[in-house]
Amino acid sequence: MRTDISEGGAGAPESSNVTAPPGGVMTNDVGVISGELTIETSLTGDGTQVIATYVGSTDRYTVAGSPVASQLAHEEVVAHLTKDRGKGADGNPQFTDLTDLPGASAPVDPGDEGTLG
Repeated sequence: MRTDISEGGAGAPESSNVTAPPGGVMTNDVGVISGELTIETSLTGDGTQVIATYVGSTDRYTVAGSPVASQLAHEEVVAHLTKDRGKGADGNPQFTDLTDLPGASAPVDPGDEGTLG
């Protein structure tokens, strides 16, 4: 796993460029995204907000389960989102998200949000 970390100081967002695991990362906005991603974390009044983008893109997607009510270390979020979840019963790679963390927000079905224009 390749990880490049950018730190902005106390309270500032942190970001890392990573390679998504085989099943990708689930977002609230567009479903699963995969490949080379930037994971950004920031601490807010609601906890830890986690955003994923394709490296070099300006499109930002909220990772499913974000915000997480607890304040998580950036490295902990990156490790969680880059872990290979293996294959499901159907033999396909499982995606990863934050919904299995304590305090995670309920996932949003991207189909309920309409389509992107």
